[in-house]
Amino acid sequence: MAEPIATVLWELPGEGAELCTLEAVEPGFRLAGTAILAADGVPHFIEYAVGVDAEWRTRSVDVTCNEITIELTSDGSGSWSTPGFDGCLDVDLGFTPATNTLPIRRVGLAIGEAADLDVTWLRFPELELERMTQRYERLAADSYRYSSPGFTAELKVDENGLVLEYEGLWRAIGRR
Repeated sequence: MAEPIATVLWELPGEGAELCTLEAVEPGFRLAGTAILAADGVPHFIEYAVGVDAEWRTRSVDVTCNEITIELTSDGSGSWSTPGFDGCLDVDLGFTPATNTLPIRRVGLAIGEAADLDVTWLRFPELELERMTQRYERLAADSYRYSSPGFTAELKVDENGLVLEYEGLWRAIGRR
């Protein structure tokens, strides 16, 4: 049975909103959400669930965007059901700040530490999978610098590692 830990409502000004819940489930955690976004003027209704084990390693990914469904599984050690992503322990869904929680929780950086991570990235709105190297640097107890090729942003997070503010993009407008 799922036990809700936290729920957050994010807005992406001028483009949409998302409701996400972090849940404790056996044997780990799940991020589940619904996003309504406009990309290039095209509306997208997205539902997703990402299951992770107790060490925050991605085990399952289910995304439905309009009529397209994507399902991925991983053994938690970096082997995926889709070739080309061996060694990636995290997934990054390009339409949500929710999946930043996964490497933040899994790696457990101390203030001043940084880590470079290979992730399975779902590009949005194309819904194409790519391998990407991302960097997380912990700036303070509630702050990280996130960077990927050609992009950098500061992330403010809550005690669960859920993003409260994603510099220049998402911001929480409600939470419990």
